[in-house]
Amino acid sequence: MKAFSPIIYILLLVVMKPRHHTTEFVLKSILGTLDNIKSGTDGNPSKKDDCGGITTASKQLHAAQDLFENSSRLGSCETIIDGLDEELEQLQGKLPPDLARRLIKQRKVIKDVIKPLVTATKESTEKAAAKAAPIPSIKRYNEQQEVLRRKAVSGSNYPEQQIVKNFLKEHNTGKRNTHVVSPDKKSPPKRQARTNKHKKKSGLQGLLPRPQYGTVYTLGEAVNYASTLLQDDRAKSDTGKAPSKAKLFHAMVDAKYVQASHKNTFYRRMEDLEAGKEIPLDQQFSSAGRPPILTAEQVSAAVDKKMSELSGRGFTKDDIAKCLADGDKEKKLKQGIVPKERKIARTTIDNYRVQIASLPNVSLTQNAVIKSSTRATAESSIRAVLSLLTVIASGHFVPVDEECPDVKRQLRDADDKCRVLYDMVEEALGGVAVFPVKPEYIYSTDDTTCYIFEGKVDGKDKWTLVTNDAVRNSGTSSVYRVEDTKMMNGMRVKLTFTFSAAGMCAPLFVTVSGLSEEEMPNKPFLHMRVPGLCIGGGGVTVGNEGEGHVFFMRKMEGADRTRYEYYQREVLIPFINGVRKELDDFDASAGTSIPKDLTAVSWCDGDLAQVATIVSDIERLTENLIHALKQNAARSAREQAADLARVFNNLKMYIERFSAKDSAGATIMKNKIAKAMETLEKSGDLKMSKPNHKKALLDFLAILPMAATKAATVDNIQHGFIQNGMIDRETKRFPVLANILGTCTRDVLIKELKMLLNAFPDLLDHVNKYGRIPEAVFDHYGFARDKTPSGEEYIRPDSIRQTHMRRAEFLSSKFQAGLRLQDIEAKKLAVKEKHEKENMKHQQHIDANAAIVKKLCDMVGKEVDESNLRVCQKRHFAKLTSPELKAFIRYHDDSIRYVKDIPKTKGSLEEADRGLRNRILVAWQCRHKASLLEGGMPHNLDEEGDDGEEAIQLDDLVMVHTVDGCDDDNSVSPSKLLDNQSWIDSTVKLFCLDEYMPSYFKSDVHLDDQQKKEKAELQKKADVLLKMLRQRLKEHIKTRAISRRDHWIWSFARKNLAVVAAYMILAGHTKPRIACIKEGGALLFPDANKFAPCAMQPKHEGCYLFFDNNERVFIRSGKVTGGGVESRLKQHKSGAEAEIASLQFYDQYPSEKPARSEKRDKRGFFEDLLAVFAAGFDPNCDVAKSVGEDVKDGGILFFSEHEKANITICKLDGKMTDIEKFRSILAYQFELGYDLAIASRDNVSQSPGFESFIGIFGGAE
Repeated sequence: MKAFSPIIYILLLVVMKPRHHTTEFVLKSILGTLDNIKSGTDGNPSKKDDCGGITTASKQLHAAQDLFENSSRLGSCETIIDGLDEELEQLQGKLPPDLARRLIKQRKVIKDVIKPLVTATKESTEKAAAKAAPIPSIKRYNEQQEVLRRKAVSGSNYPEQQIVKNFLKEHNTGKRNTHVVSPDKKSPPKRQARTNKHKKKSGLQGLLPRPQYGTVYTLGEAVNYASTLLQDDRAKSDTGKAPSKAKLFHAMVDAKYVQASHKNTFYRRMEDLEAGKEIPLDQQFSSAGRPPILTAEQVSAAVDKKMSELSGRGFTKDDIAKCLADGDKEKKLKQGIVPKERKIARTTIDNYRVQIASLPNVSLTQNAVIKSSTRATAESSIRAVLSLLTVIASGHFVPVDEECPDVKRQLRDADDKCRVLYDMVEEALGGVAVFPVKPEYIYSTDDTTCYIFEGKVDGKDKWTLVTNDAVRNSGTSSVYRVEDTKMMNGMRVKLTFTFSAAGMCAPLFVTVSGLSEEEMPNKPFLHMRVPGLCIGGGGVTVGNEGEGHVFFMRKMEGADRTRYEYYQREVLIPFINGVRKELDDFDASAGTSIPKDLTAVSWCDGDLAQVATIVSDIERLTENLIHALKQNAARSAREQAADLARVFNNLKMYIERFSAKDSAGATIMKNKIAKAMETLEKSGDLKMSKPNHKKALLDFLAILPMAATKAATVDNIQHGFIQNGMIDRETKRFPVLANILGTCTRDVLIKELKMLLNAFPDLLDHVNKYGRIPEAVFDHYGFARDKTPSGEEYIRPDSIRQTHMRRAEFLSSKFQAGLRLQDIEAKKLAVKEKHEKENMKHQQHIDANAAIVKKLCDMVGKEVDESNLRVCQKRHFAKLTSPELKAFIRYHDDSIRYVKDIPKTKGSLEEADRGLRNRILVAWQCRHKASLLEGGMPHNLDEEGDDGEEAIQLDDLVMVHTVDGCDDDNSVSPSKLLDNQSWIDSTVKLFCLDEYMPSYFKSDVHLDDQQKKEKAELQKKADVLLKMLRQRLKEHIKTRAISRRDHWIWSFARKNLAVVAAYMILAGHTKPRIACIKEGGALLFPDANKFAPCAMQPKHEGCYLFFDNNERVFIRSGKVTGGGVESRLKQHKSGAEAEIASLQFYDQYPSEKPARSEKRDKRGFFEDLLAVFAAGFDPNCDVAKSVGEDVKDGGILFFSEHEKANITICKLDGKMTDIEKFRSILAYQFELGYDLAIASRDNVSQSPGFESFIGIFGGAE
């Protein structure tokens, strides 16, 4: 039974009861597209379909068959010419001499020119057909078809002419020849009338009589003529010896009177004739010969059945052999014979293959992709499809309080197929409204491997002319051509793509793997950030600085997992949050919770490293509201959007066609990356040992933006999400049930669809709770188990623990299932409470109606029962109050649709008696009607009840290098800043360092050699200090910014630690020999006199420190802007004096006044602390007004344009101006730097820093 007929949608729509269209309308709307679902076109055929699905090999096969048939028809022309010559010979004797001579000349032309031409053309055509045939046995198949063609015209007086006429008719009508001829019913041979004699031929052929029953001998003719010639003296040789039977038979074959395959029959019948058995002349050769294993009809039926089962899988010689063996076995059983195992001959299989290839809708191809049994099994599995369906239903539909008006409007305007799954999910959740994830937040990530080389594939003509001698010697000396191509000197790289259903693509990420430790001696991973390496960048749009990534990694265990972990952290999550910011104006870095309508889903395949990374770091994805979903690895070709998108193959095609020489922009990109790689080589971080690989990589990276721009178009990307049903083709918004089911390669049965509709709520519930559907649940509902291509049942145990080996799955369920279920349960509870209220209100109406009925029955002295209301009179109803009458009418009169239709007044009994319509009369008239409240409560709360079930850090491994970027770790160094006199002057002026700064850095001081040496030592010390601060920053982010580790601020802070390090040296704040300090030790000089007291500059802002005068150590850094340090210190004092400590700082250093001062584990008193400025400045000074500028423009910090934009758009407390935001970021930067310089054992702060920007306040304190 075919799965996708229109009845599927009828069943779905009847069950789901669509709200706005009739079933007939939906049926009419889907008829045009439903037939395309299985083929994957969804009503939009690709270019590959333009040829009707006919492969080149099939075209060659049909061409060879045409040539063989043309050759046969030329043979028919030979016979017709012979007959025509005989007719002309007879006519010649009846003509006058002059006409006879002219006729002789014309006959000579026919004999010497036309017939030899036809014969030569026939023979050359047959040879050409044999060479053009793509597979063997085509000639044999043509002979079989020729027999059928001749049988079809055997009743004609002129069969050769008739068969040629049929051929010409078919050619002239343009009807495609399928090369399959169905034999007509057998008819007795009809003797052909002839008025001429056979034209004599040389040798034995000349002695053969003309066939009397057509153009070939019957069996009777062959044996009788042969027997006669054996006795004929003319047939004897010069020695008087009679010809042999073999010679006679071969003469008949050469004359085209018998077929070579009739040899055995001919010899047997000759023996019968010699034994005295009479054989009539009209006895035919057996047309059947040996009975075929399968008739043409049986072959066609078997192929149709098998092909429908295979659904895209090729029909190989092994399948043909099995089909023939099964057919032979079945035939033997019908005959009552015990079948024996029969080995089908290779030639027989070849013959049947040609026959099958000639059938309509069958093509011959050599381009079949090799697919494992596991993949074929998974792609035809209904259970795998249902797993995908329910994971989409769980992950792509977010439970919300109310249906979104925009979604409601889109559904109303969209095709009904968009509503089916939406309604199924909503109903399965107990009426809870759902919000379908926006297409811009549906992502699919996958890798593709490309072979790259310098230059491009030569698109010139590949035909080459060589001598025959060269061809003969090609076994030992190759035939070659000269071409300057570097294809043999290439390498393989891996590209990681993340596509969205909205047609967007994450930044390009190229991985160069397999490098040795000698090639990467410092760190096992190197991340090169390349501005312009993006779609629309490089050679396409010079100046487009969208950043791409090149990731070099050593060949080592776990390298691929580290690569994907890094990709997820540095590319995937920032990309998703960037989309949220650009499209929905939501800044995830601000720290506020992400709205549900911005939920993202990220699909991956079963790649081991990818799955392992996601499972181990799901918390990060959960924090960013990203649902991690996994597809069935064995079905990635059917259900993974990235695989189905038309990007990977197109990209590889364009990569071969482009070279860096094709574009000036590509040349610029190549030079820029080459310069960066030279820098890395000089620093010893990257040394590619093979020059050809380096050249290939440079050329590839230069043209990648151009190739990606042409390949990764919106339509090409969205094609994959449409094919697997994640979005519809029209609105690009809603998952389509039919297309999801269409990912199954076999036909889905109607009964399986009915089972799905019945089981869907339970299946969805399992995914919501456990992330996947166990096999036991499928068994419970009776869904068919998986079957291998050979038909064997494949049992997939539930005990499989390897995530990558399981079906589609909700990976983040371990962390989100509880929250998700709580959310669903909360909304279910709200629905239940609403229903309870409606039931309660309904019960109140029932009670009110019962009271009215009791009152009326008491008036007439009857038992309380509504049937007794019939005896009530109008006077009884007149005794009821007006509200009681109104209620009675509402409960009994079914003709009243609206309350406004009830009479407004009670009226009087007299008016009712006169027939005036008032409440008394209307109530009395409907007294005999049954109560409308009967039938139970509006909601069955019992059914709505509960079912009773409830590494090593990456930064330590990866070196980051930015091409042409000022934020590169190597280009931003404190020693360079301490050589930048403009920066030194601005810094000294802003922070008032005149009295603290060493004289070496003053602009008006001439240095001697010793002073220059001392200055160089300080610069070197600054670089060492930077490395120590950056090393400490890793642990700082890890422990204090757990939920904001991916924020852009940390890359900014890491870069600008160079500024802090240079400042510390300039201000003389560090110990003399910091290189000797152990990890976590104090870097600051333990003397508060080297710092300016805050009390001396109460209105200044910036970074301040608390110094413990008792322990002689710094214990905390802080930041103040917008109000002066004096007010901030007062806040600290209040916190220390409070009875309950709000921060660890106040707990460790309480004031002497509160009861907490008696605390035994305190470290000191707040009064023992001295507040000093580490980097204080006057916010009103001139330099403070330019802190938003980059160093090169006279500023203090390094800023990229992107970072400036991020700072200005941040929504901080109050109405801060842009310059106030930059002063705040400056203070935060120094607070962080000095926090890192404090000994870890002394530091009482747990704040991460930059709190206003990352949205964390108080840290872990």
